[in-house]
Amino acid sequence: MLRPICKITFTKEDGSFYEFDFVNSVEIKTSYETFTDTAKIILPRKLNFKGKSLFTGANAIFKRGDLVKIELGYFPNLTKCFDGYVSFVGSSLPVEIECEDKMFLLKQTTVKKYSVESVSLNDLLTAILPSDIEFNCLDVQLGSFRISNATVSKILETLKGDYGFYSYFVDGVLHVGLPSDASDTVTEEFAFEKVIINPDDLKYQLKDEMFIKVVAISMQSDNSKKQVEVGDSDGSQRTYHTYNSSDSALLDFANLRLKKIKYTGYNGAFTTFGEPFVRHGDIAKLTSTKLPERDGNYIISSVIRTFGMDGYRQEISLDGLV
Repeated sequence: MLRPICKITFTKEDGSFYEFDFVNSVEIKTSYETFTDTAKIILPRKLNFKGKSLFTGANAIFKRGDLVKIELGYFPNLTKCFDGYVSFVGSSLPVEIECEDKMFLLKQTTVKKYSVESVSLNDLLTAILPSDIEFNCLDVQLGSFRISNATVSKILETLKGDYGFYSYFVDGVLHVGLPSDASDTVTEEFAFEKVIINPDDLKYQLKDEMFIKVVAISMQSDNSKKQVEVGDSDGSQRTYHTYNSSDSALLDFANLRLKKIKYTGYNGAFTTFGEPFVRHGDIAKLTSTKLPERDGNYIISSVIRTFGMDGYRQEISLDGLV
């Protein structure tokens, strides 16, 4: 029988650290839609460490800004599932500790003024990011760009809203560009009759029964915009952004997005065991011995990972067929 295990490490500013291998519960949320990966740790009521207060006072162990690393797995193997910072320590019992990944730092970094007539995405990120933040990005020109008293996280939100560039951290590296990186994608199989614990939120949809309109908007290098619409004129609208596309490329982009969301196959989320470990951008290969005609590969858009008295689980949400 698989035995769930955990190790949570809190590191102080002076380099001292505290490790715990027991918790009431852990919940980790990760998605390329939300910018910030978050974790919530709930610790037992009666918890102390060598006589020190864990939560209150000048010498409290847990403080906002502390480094936190969460490792989960099945004995004897642990996998790092979260790296970030303590963002909030509750005062009630049991104690709840909220954490954020490195986006925590970017929410506190403000760019007072930045104005250029033409800039590449790489040069923009070099100018606004703290020097110790490693990043990779698409090789594109943005045209003119102006910033006034905005946090770096708000600027990244603008890049998504206006240009369609997603921003998220993976293993401490900021990625700005596409929602997934094919070079890092992992494919894992999930069989309905073996490892899928709860498929209730997973629905099988038929393409002919869906009515969807896609609006595609391209921000051009001169800061003008182009827009096209495809699909069902009276359907549910989905809006997507891209950058500096020609008329034909924008139309192709719109049709590809429509194909991605209007398809015959599974949609929604399912719950499975904590392993195999997957993250957003990976591929879930769904298989079934009872309904093999429904087998398919799906992009993972988000993962909610939980650990506690009920075991180690992950809820995986899908974002279309591959």
